[in-house]
This record gives sequence, C-alpha cells and structure tokens, in this order.
Amino acid sequence: MKKQIITLLLAASFSTSCFAKQIARLISDIDEDTTHVNLSCKKLNTKKTIKLVNAINNNNLNLIRLDLLGCEIGTEGIIILAKTLQNHQNIEHLNLCLNKINDRGATALAQTLQHCSNLRYLNISSNQIRNSGAKALAQTLQHCSNLEYLYLNHNNINDKGTIVLSQALQHSPNLTILDLSYNYQIGDSGATALAQTLQHCSSLKHLKLDHNQIGNSGATALAEALQHCYYLKHLNLRHNKIASSGAKALAENLQYCYYLEYLDISSNQIGNSGAKALAQTLQYCSSLKYLNISSNQIGNSGATTLVKKLHLCPYLEYLSISNNQIGNSGIIALAENLQTYPNLRHLGILNSHIKSETENIIVAAIEIHTKLERLCGPGYDNTRVENTLKRNRKLRESGYDWSFLENAVNFRG
Repeated sequence: MKKQIITLLLAASFSTSCFAKQIARLISDIDEDTTHVNLSCKKLNTKKTIKLVNAINNNNLNLIRLDLLGCEIGTEGIIILAKTLQNHQNIEHLNLCLNKINDRGATALAQTLQHCSNLRYLNISSNQIRNSGAKALAQTLQHCSNLEYLYLNHNNINDKGTIVLSQALQHSPNLTILDLSYNYQIGDSGATALAQTLQHCSSLKHLKLDHNQIGNSGATALAEALQHCYYLKHLNLRHNKIASSGAKALAENLQYCYYLEYLDISSNQIGNSGAKALAQTLQYCSSLKYLNISSNQIGNSGATTLVKKLHLCPYLEYLSISNNQIGNSGIIALAENLQTYPNLRHLGILNSHIKSETENIIVAAIEIHTKLERLCGPGYDNTRVENTLKRNRKLRESGYDWSFLENAVNFRG
C-alpha cells in the first residue's frame, strides 16, 4: 500500500476548542500507514500535547517524521511526548526547534531516543539545553549510528557539554550537518574535542561553530581535522576569538576541502598575516562562492594580497571585507581586480577609509561589472552605481548574455 503522509498545519489563530475539533477531524483521516505529522508553528500547551499524543497512540501510527518546530511545548510537554515516542522506534526525522526544552526535558527525550536507531535528523536548536542535557543526549547519540543532521545551535552548551557530545558523535560516521553555533560558550577545549571527532566524520558537509569562544588553539585543532573532511562545503567560524596563527592553520588545511563553497571567518582577529595566509590557499578553493572576512583588523597589505588572488575562485558570488582597516590602496587594488570576479553579485566594503578619488575609482569598476547586484559601502548611494546594479538585476532576470560588455571596456583602475 502506498504510504499516506498526513500533515497537520493549523493556523495560529485557532482557539483551543477549534484546535481540538481540527485535530479530531484530521486525525480521523489517519490510518496505520501515516508516516508524517507536522504541527509546526502551532502553540501547544501541556493539555494540547496530551491530545496530540493520544491521537497518535490511538491510531497506531508508524511514525517516521514528526515536525513540531516553534510549538513551545515546554518541559512537561516534551516529557509526555517522549513517552509516546518510545512506541515509535522507527522515527527518522524529529524537529523540536523552539520548544523551551530544558535539561530535564532533554534528558527525558534522550532516554527515549536511545532506542531509535534509525534516527537521521535531530533538531533541538533554540531551546534551553545546558551541559547536563547535552550529556544525556550524548549517551543517546552513541546508539544513533545513522544520524546525518544534528542541530544544537542556540542553546547554552559550553566546553564540558561539547566534549561529551564530541565523544558520542564518533559513532556517527554518516554525519553530514553539525550545527553548534550561537552557544556562546564553546572554547578551545570543546573545539579540540570536536576536532578529534571530525576524524571519524568523513561525510561532513556543513560545520557551523559561529558565535562561540574558539581561539587559536581550538582553530588550529579544527584546521588539522579538515584533512579528514574532504566533502566539506560550508564552514562558519564567525564571531570567535581566532587570531593570525589560527587563521594560518586554517589556510594551510583548506587545501583538503576541495568542494568548499562557503567560508565565514568574520568578526575574528586574523589581521594582515591571516588574510595573506588565506590568500595563498585560494588556489585550492576553486569552488568557493561565499567569502566573509569582515571585522578582522585587516589593513591595506592584507586586503591587497587577498584581492589579487580571488581570481582563483571563478564562482565567487559574495565577498565582504567590510569593517576592517582598509584604505585607499586596498580599495584601488580591489577595483583593479574586480573584473576578474565574473560571477560576483554582492560586495561589502563598509567603513573603508578612502578619499573621494578612490571612491570614483571603485564606482568606475562597478559600472562595467555585469553581475554585481548589491554594494555595501562607499558609492552605494551613487546614481551611477545604483543604475548599474539595477541593470545587472534585470540582466539576470531576463537571462540575456551581456558578457560582451566586459570585453568592450578596458578598465585599468
């Protein structure tokens, strides 16, 4: 029999009684082949959660996917739900983002999930999970060898929690996405433990550790682990405490990430030497589409070295060097090389310290670029630039090839 997928999408404006009636009506359509229940963005208190689990239990569902994003179930609700999930050990996809789950709720959930060996997707981001909750989850994840997607971002996990989680994830060789961003407390010891785990996660494609406290030693450990992450596409280390030595270590090891498309190390302290080291590794990053190194104390020499090497990334679409210490010579070097970034659509040069003459130079370079659609920085309010960006957006929307324009104008800066 073809599997039936029932999605319960309920408007947020429903009253409690209307909610109950809608649940009852939709549940009546569910049979034993229903595999997917989706109640995302519908606020569920404890009473409503009980009605939901009763409906699931009474219909003997073979639940494979459960989406409760933004339901704000809370600790008591998640404990009730966890008991129900004990009868659904075939579940593969569980989304509990934004549900006010604390350590007690995470522990109850963990005790259930250790029996769910088919689990592939687990999202418990944007909750209130601390170290004890992370420890309980770690004990469970050892049994989830099929896990591919793990989102624990926007919680309150520090180094201790990260260490135990890292040890557990060594049993997840198929891990593809790992998101521990916005925990604000993961430092060098947590990053080092995670680096040891990455040696066992050769399938990893997305690693997000932004908005934490990782410094040079943690960044260096992670960098060395990149040798085992051949398929990595997305690396986000934004808003940490990485200085030049950490950036150099990353640069030396990015050569192993042939498929890297997204690199964000903004809001760190890599400086000129870090930027120069990064420039030297761009020859190995030919797939790069997104590069953000804003807010990094980079001056003219670092910026100049970098922009002269970016032609090695022919697919680059997004570049931000905003909020650094770049002056006239750095921006002039950018202008002189801008046409060698044929697919660039977004350019960030905010708070560059340049004279009006230099602004005219970058404006002239932008005018003959046929793909750039957005500029953040000097010249953004220039009428000529505004018209150019509008033209390029129309070109993209029309699908017309105006590449001849690039060859028709000889720009020398």
